[in-house]
Amino acid sequence: RPIPRRVMRGMGRARGDRLQLLIWCVIAGSVVLWVRAAYLQILRHDELQKMARGQQSEMIRIPSLRGPILDRAGDRLAYSVEGSSLAVDPKFLTHPDSLAYALEARGLLPASQVLELLDRAGPNKRFVWLVRGKILEEDAAALEEQFAPAVIRMPEPKRLYPLGAAAGPLIGSTGVDGQGLLGLEARYERDLHGVDGKMLDFLSGHRGNHDGPGRIVLAAPQIGATTALT
Repeated sequence: RPIPRRVMRGMGRARGDRLQLLIWCVIAGSVVLWVRAAYLQILRHDELQKMARGQQSEMIRIPSLRGPILDRAGDRLAYSVEGSSLAVDPKFLTHPDSLAYALEARGLLPASQVLELLDRAGPNKRFVWLVRGKILEEDAAALEEQFAPAVIRMPEPKRLYPLGAAAGPLIGSTGVDGQGLLGLEARYERDLHGVDGKMLDFLSGHRGNHDGPGRIVLAAPQIGATTALT
């Protein structure tokens, strides 16, 4: 039975209306996407760029060497040498027991103490100090390579006092972060401390491995001033 022309015209108008509606939906969607893109690339450009840099790189402080303290004859009463400290990012540590026994085998920390540190830190902590300033460079490098990227080696100079406790109240001492606490170390902290350097560490990969452009020194540390007694 033939379809009346009036019905065919109605069906044609319905298809045309649907097509027109589809076209307007596509246009509206495109406009929304363009507006969203403009919002992200123009209005939030600086914010998003800062977030991206934070995810792809990390600024690391390079501690400066404290200047030496000399007696009136020029002999050293206090001086600093290059050193390393070890920390761990628990997020990347898949075998805590292995790290604990590796530290114990090198005479750095008892395995039980390492596991206790990690337990206290909890699963959400991203940085936990393990050993600070009392580790050989070869041990620090070996542990960093074996447990990368979980183990982090940080430059941290050591302060040495050749005369031991002699003249201790006069010379003073430094804290765990290398800052002067007592005596001349505290009195001349600003001069002895020097200027810390800056190093940019590029991260790549979903696990944060240090295998991108690597570590780039932006500013080398400057040694502190020499202080001589009279």
